Amino acid sequence: MSIKVLVTTGCGNTVMGGADIWTNYFLELVWPTLPVKRDWRLLIDSKRPASFESKYLPKGLVHHFHYDDPEKTRTWLDECEEIHVLHPHYHLRPHIWHFEDKFKTVFVHAYAREMDAAISAIPELKRLQYNTGVDSDFYDVKSFLAGKSTLNQIELALLGNISNTKILHLQCHFGQDSLSLSRMGAKVVGVDFSDKAIEKAKAFNTKLGLDAAFICCDVYDTPTHLGEQFDIVFTSYGTIGWLPDLDKWAQVITHFLKPNGTFIIADFHPVVWMYDNDFKEVFYSYFNIEPIIEEELGTYANKEASISNQTIGWNHPLSEIVNALIGNGLQINCFNEYDYSPYNCLNEMEEFEPNKFRIKTFGNKIPLVYSIKATKK
Repeated sequence: MSIKVLVTTGCGNTVMGGADIWTNYFLELVWPTLPVKRDWRLLIDSKRPASFESKYLPKGLVHHFHYDDPEKTRTWLDECEEIHVLHPHYHLRPHIWHFEDKFKTVFVHAYAREMDAAISAIPELKRLQYNTGVDSDFYDVKSFLAGKSTLNQIELALLGNISNTKILHLQCHFGQDSLSLSRMGAKVVGVDFSDKAIEKAKAFNTKLGLDAAFICCDVYDTPTHLGEQFDIVFTSYGTIGWLPDLDKWAQVITHFLKPNGTFIIADFHPVVWMYDNDFKEVFYSYFNIEPIIEEELGTYANKEASISNQTIGWNHPLSEIVNALIGNGLQINCFNEYDYSPYNCLNEMEEFEPNKFRIKTFGNKIPLVYSIKATKK
C-alpha cells in the first residue's frame, strides 16, 4: 500500500463549524473521485474541537488531529510515501516542513482565488505554485515598482540618512521594504523563511536594477548562512509574533551588528493582540504565557478573502522585548508608542488622517504600534 497523507488545518464546515473550507473541498469533491481510497490519511494540523464528530467524515478515511498525539504525526509523515498540503496559510509549521522532500501537491494559498485548481491538482499529483500575497492590493506592487517607497514615517525617522550603510533586514517577506532601503543608498541583505517570497524579492531586485541580496532561511539560523556584520539591523510589522524565543532572536541581532551598530524595530503593539479579532473583548493575556492559536476568516492583506486559516503565534510583552535586547548587549536609545497604525490591516479600523488608522471604538485611547532604537555596546 502506498500511503498518502493530506495535511490541512481543519475538518470542514460540517465538522468544525466553518474552521476550514479547504478540507470541505477535499471531503466533498476530491475524496469521491479518488480511485484507491484506502491509501489516504487525513492529518488535521490543529486541535480537536469539542464539537468534532467523526461520523461526518467519509467512511474509511483515517484521520488524526496533530495535537492529540504529535508523535503519531511524525510517525505518519515518516511512513508515508506522499504528502499533499492543502493549507490556507503560508506559515506551515516546522513539523510539516521537515518532510518537504515528500511533498507532491502543495497549495499554500492565502487568498483563495484558485480553489478549483487545488481540487483538480490532488489526483493528478501536480505541484502548485505557492502564493505569497504579492498580488493583493494591500502591497500596491504597481506603485512600488514605479518608485513609491513602502517605508513609513515612523521607521524613516528612526533610520535617518542611510546612504552607504550596510543593513540586514530580518523577516523581509518579498522584499519591498528591503528594496526601499536600497533605493535610499544602503547596501541591503534581506532574510526570510519563505522560499517563494525570497524568489519574488530577487525578481523585484533584478527588475529594478538594484543590488540588494536575499537569503532564504529561518531567522534563528541566519548566522549559519551569512558571515558579515552590519551598521543597522532592521525589522518591522508582523515579525516577532511568529517567533517563540526572543532571547535567541536578540542573540542574532547582536551577532550581526558592528560595534556601535544600530538595531531598529517598528511593530504592532502587544496590546493589540490581547483582543479578539473584532476588538470587542480582551481575549488573550498581555503576557507570553502560551502560544496563541487562532482560526480566522480573511488575511491581513485581504480581510474580505473567503478563506479560513489557522495561525500560531506568541504575544511578547514590551518588557520581554526590551529585556531580550538589553540582556544581549544592546543599549536602548529611544522607545516610542503610537496611537495609530500606518496600515489598514485590522478589523474595525478607520482612517483619521492620510495613512493613519485607528480602531473605531478606541480612537486614540490605546497604542497600536511601538518602535525601539538600540545600539550595540
